[in-house]
Amino acid sequence: MILEFVWIEDYGVIKNQGFNFNPNVLYSFDSTKGELHKEINAAIPAGFFNISNDTIINISALVGANGTGKSTVLQFISSFLTYSRPLHGFIVTEKQVINKSDNIISFSKVWPGKTPKILNRLDLINNYRGKGMSPPLTAKDDTRNNPMGLRILENLVTDTRVIFYSGEVNLQHTNRVYQSLLSMSDEFENSHFTDISDIALMANDQRRYSADKAVYSGENPILAYRSGESQRFIDLMLSEYKNQIPFALDNLTLALNFNDITNIFFDSYDEMAFGPIVNLLIENLKKVKRKNSKKLIAFLRMIEHYGIGGYFNDKLGTEERANPSAKLKVNLYHHLLLRHLREQLMTTMGELTEKNKLRHFISLLAEIGEIFTTGKPYTEQIQEYFKSTQFAINYTGRLNFKAVNAFHEKMLALNLWQYDKFTMNLSEPGNINLAIEALNTFDKDSKLKYQPSTIFDLDIRGLSTGEKQFLKIFSRFIAYNLNNKSPYFHEKTFILLIDEFDIGFHPLWQRKFLKKWITFLESYINQSNRRNIKVQLILTSHSPFVVSDLPKQCINFLSKEEGEQFSKVDNLHAHHETFGANIHELYSDSFFLSGALMGDFAKSKIDALFQQLQGDDPLAEPDVVKSLMQVIGEPIIRTKLAEMYAKKIGENIEVARLTTQQEYITRRLNEIERNAPDKTDTIKKS
Repeated sequence: MILEFVWIEDYGVIKNQGFNFNPNVLYSFDSTKGELHKEINAAIPAGFFNISNDTIINISALVGANGTGKSTVLQFISSFLTYSRPLHGFIVTEKQVINKSDNIISFSKVWPGKTPKILNRLDLINNYRGKGMSPPLTAKDDTRNNPMGLRILENLVTDTRVIFYSGEVNLQHTNRVYQSLLSMSDEFENSHFTDISDIALMANDQRRYSADKAVYSGENPILAYRSGESQRFIDLMLSEYKNQIPFALDNLTLALNFNDITNIFFDSYDEMAFGPIVNLLIENLKKVKRKNSKKLIAFLRMIEHYGIGGYFNDKLGTEERANPSAKLKVNLYHHLLLRHLREQLMTTMGELTEKNKLRHFISLLAEIGEIFTTGKPYTEQIQEYFKSTQFAINYTGRLNFKAVNAFHEKMLALNLWQYDKFTMNLSEPGNINLAIEALNTFDKDSKLKYQPSTIFDLDIRGLSTGEKQFLKIFSRFIAYNLNNKSPYFHEKTFILLIDEFDIGFHPLWQRKFLKKWITFLESYINQSNRRNIKVQLILTSHSPFVVSDLPKQCINFLSKEEGEQFSKVDNLHAHHETFGANIHELYSDSFFLSGALMGDFAKSKIDALFQQLQGDDPLAEPDVVKSLMQVIGEPIIRTKLAEMYAKKIGENIEVARLTTQQEYITRRLNEIERNAPDKTDTIKKS
């Protein structure tokens, strides 16, 4: 499916507006008559967006001021194709008109080519019902709020995948993160829709380890996302596509920290769960005849004082001071223990609603107290605990200490352990590969039912906001295997909806992005000859560099008058050509930037200068006025002010004008000389 036209009746700030996404065809819709028009405008040659192959079919952009509804249009498209809701509007593909609205659509009398098939809401519902549900609905039935068959992808269009990316965190959708473990949203239910935005990945990273209750994912989706994002960045940096990264990796480091499980889990657990019932446990122990009850009560009092995490952290500190050379190994054992205790506590607390509601919990604490109150070294206590605990046998599996020791030796040999974490420079991929390989082997050989490597938190240090933004979109395609080699995706077409990709980008990166993105898509998506995936790209941007990379036929210009509720799409004829156009002209024409192309503060200062020089009163501070004139960068404005200043104080106007012009000429000559290629290099090349 190729998307050619979208008509939105009423959605957010968009009302009765049409959007064209085929640069060679211009559609329009007369909503009063219900008549769809089509005009052929073959302005863009075939293969225009190709660099090395024909992966990219076409690229379209939505531009306009803030609040004009650019993001709204992308949300409408993804919702229209994936949600089982009416949504007031319709779309036109190369073969069909798919209509969810109440409009009865007809074609204009002069329609070039074959008219496409119209599928109204009733047709969509019956198409779905025909797969086993009967009888079909008729025009007499109410189809307005009937969700059957209104999810276009899945029920009708199965050869197309919609991929949505937003550079902005949409806080309106944060409930998806917290509800993702209980109920799936429409996006996740649809197998032909892939959301690679931040909020979606927070939910995905949280869900990914839900089966083994990873420390940083079960309770804290932000920590899960941070580690998941670092892993995706690493995958990109270690891939053959790292040459797409426009910045050096020399100053970046990968930190492999032990998770602060005490703050993440045990502190809140002690406060909310253990603290309130400790006295109940002690009273229960006093009533029941149990071996070593006094010893267990004393142990409970210590944990009540320190907290469970605090108690074991104190033991860790004692062991580290006694044996500083074995600090790494002690930390490995310690954090594996805390990770394991968390599994036990979560399981036994879940059993407190049973008839013998304290029996399991008391047995657990008795087992812990029996082992960790002996005089043996802490590491030996941990080993004994893992070997003897019944919980490990029943729920999580016994830890293979040979795997722990092998991992310890591998990481020690890399000589990356310092300041209580493993630190790797990203310009040395060899070390990163070895470290990640050691982690994977650790998980595989540990024999546990959860991943012991979740005691670590991945974190890339040294990335700026813009650098993270750049890595996001590239790394997520790799993370999701969005290519024709993937065994999960079988579509022939990808529609990429990219919203505000350039947040945090320096203008140089804005200039480079589209070409780099096309190059990446061409090389990554079609990696084999199994099938050739075609890509349609629709993006929003505030960057004039993106607009200068596209013909105006590829752009939908949105504007909204001050005080108006709804936006409108401008007529293309009202705009100049954009492809390869001057950046300054694009700002005023394509981005509806009224007034001077300078900051409002500078403009207010210059306006004040003009007012002073035009007035009849003498200048109160001539030197201040002259100083302000000299720092103005625009030569035409500075020359005009110099003339007005000379006239005001009685100087020779021609001398003032000549001096200002000479300053400008000298500055331009210096710039040209600085930017000119070295003469010796030119001679060598020739």
